[in-house]
Amino acid sequence: MLERDEVISDKNCRTMCLIRQHLFPKVYGNNKEDVLKVVKNIGGLLWGIVVYNSHFIELWSRFQKFQRNWLDDLLYDEKKLLEMHVLRVGLRIIVAEEAPYYFQATRGVIKRAGGPLICRHEDMRQVHKNIIYILEKYEALTFAEIKKKYWIKLSGIIPRIAFEQLCHSGIVLRVGRKGIAPLFGLVNHFFPDVDLYSVSENDAKEWVALKCLEAYGPLSTQDAAHWVGWTVNETEEVLQKLNEKEDITTVHIKEREEKQWIRSEDIGFLEELVEQDREDFTQILSYEDELMNGYSLRLPSSFGYSMRGLHRQHLPILNNNEENGPQIIGDTKLKPDSKEKMLIIKGIYLRKDYNNIDVKNRIEERLEEFASFHSAKLHRERSDPYVLY
Repeated sequence: MLERDEVISDKNCRTMCLIRQHLFPKVYGNNKEDVLKVVKNIGGLLWGIVVYNSHFIELWSRFQKFQRNWLDDLLYDEKKLLEMHVLRVGLRIIVAEEAPYYFQATRGVIKRAGGPLICRHEDMRQVHKNIIYILEKYEALTFAEIKKKYWIKLSGIIPRIAFEQLCHSGIVLRVGRKGIAPLFGLVNHFFPDVDLYSVSENDAKEWVALKCLEAYGPLSTQDAAHWVGWTVNETEEVLQKLNEKEDITTVHIKEREEKQWIRSEDIGFLEELVEQDREDFTQILSYEDELMNGYSLRLPSSFGYSMRGLHRQHLPILNNNEENGPQIIGDTKLKPDSKEKMLIIKGIYLRKDYNNIDVKNRIEERLEEFASFHSAKLHRERSDPYVLY
């Protein structure tokens, strides 16, 4: 077994992270049922509203042949997934049965972000009760429709902050789409089996900390704090409690100075990576991919990549080989042309040490598949789109 004081490589940790994040081809999903498994294992998806809807790209990058309707079915028809503001106050897609843990663990994050909570009926003002009355009557409405119903039926103007308080308090949430506008409804109506107050805040925090380490492998206190949205001191306190219970332990990683936490049950998994074959592959990621979120603070040191100054149209390029392990070797900028149904390659920015024909062929093959996923043709603005750095 791997002992606590044994030094391991950052390369093995990155490999473990990719496997847990379903970014190794051998752990790609294959069908709609696998969407639940992937979303659960990687700690949810950040809802993306920019350029390509990053949540779809995140799943496309983790499946053999991802179909968009799978996600919508699980969200809006089967109600096995839901959308909620958790983890750094971002809107995330999470597994419905796990919602109480994410919800309770991040209410402090919401409060620090300026979102006061309405947890008890006696805390509600009339405006909150009116919104609930409207949603009980009409079930699912857009925010614009709620305002309209409120004005006509109840002679008042709905303050947006009151509406947001109900959302942050787990009373109202997104339950569908009307065009591009979200539909809102009552949690107890659309998710009657989900009790967001069924777990304590302390138990939920420990659960979320373990989820973070399960999804990424070894991380520092600072990494975990960044992923959840807690303060560093708050995170350290939760991790120390788990360490006392022997649910987690520390490992030493050559290229990392900070103390690294790992679930105790994952030590054997990390040790076995030494014996695994290193598969060569290349993948296109979303700018907001969960890999980027979990490793945000150490992308340059671990993956050799910096996101500073990048526009959200840039799509990072992930590559794995036996020599270097997982690395982000550059990115590509694509410009959508909806009129011509094309994705135009504005540039492929590639690290010089990966300038070889095999890598380039894999990049271009994935870009063709990416364009096809968006029902578009890939167009090269110039014959050689590569810019080496």
